[in-house]
Amino acid sequence: MNLEGKTLVNFGGTGGIGKAVTANFLGAGATVVVAARKPEKMAQLKNELGNPANLICIMADATKMSDVKKVFAEASMLGNVGGVFVGIGRWIQDFETSSSDKLIENEALLWPEHVTAPIYIAEEAKKVFDKDGGVYFHTSSHVVHKPEAILKGNRTYRKVKTEAEQELEKFVSPKFRLVNLRPSIVRTPNNEAALTKDGVDLRSEAVAPEDIAIWCVENFDNPNIPRVMKFESSVIV
Repeated sequence: MNLEGKTLVNFGGTGGIGKAVTANFLGAGATVVVAARKPEKMAQLKNELGNPANLICIMADATKMSDVKKVFAEASMLGNVGGVFVGIGRWIQDFETSSSDKLIENEALLWPEHVTAPIYIAEEAKKVFDKDGGVYFHTSSHVVHKPEAILKGNRTYRKVKTEAEQELEKFVSPKFRLVNLRPSIVRTPNNEAALTKDGVDLRSEAVAPEDIAIWCVENFDNPNIPRVMKFESSVIV
């Protein structure tokens, strides 16, 4: 897949799934604009990938509309922005025994990154997509469609992820292609402890971030891209 001349804006592109997306889009020849909050992580990313000329890093907080506007303004100066990848956010687990106050606290922590930021990004993406069209890759979660995941204590996480998907649907048009990526647990450094606890190594059974990234590259220009793409795993944590 040759994506030379294409630009992807990647929010959260320095680690986890986002890092794999950055590497694979660069490998396909695209210009990748990475927006992240930590300059040291952006410097590390550049170094690890060999400081490619088609990698641009911008320090930004996606929960702030002014920062999101800045990212798109700078990205648009590089050429036509044909895609956006949103892989920001944190994971917070609650339990059946969690109090109402704890659930409210968890929701308050998750909402800005998992709902507010994706909406801000979609609002600016729509402006650039209105010209030539584009694709919005939204990293959702398997908890939206796997009831058994809820039993593991993901009620609040499911609530915010479902809300984000519903809000993003409002932006869909012939020029705004949306796909909600719903992986089961992904093999990333942040999930290392969950995949290796109690002496059992489940890393090989988790979803590989590279598989998600490759799929995104291959479907970047797909006019019939599915609204939902599930990446399954037998691992439920």
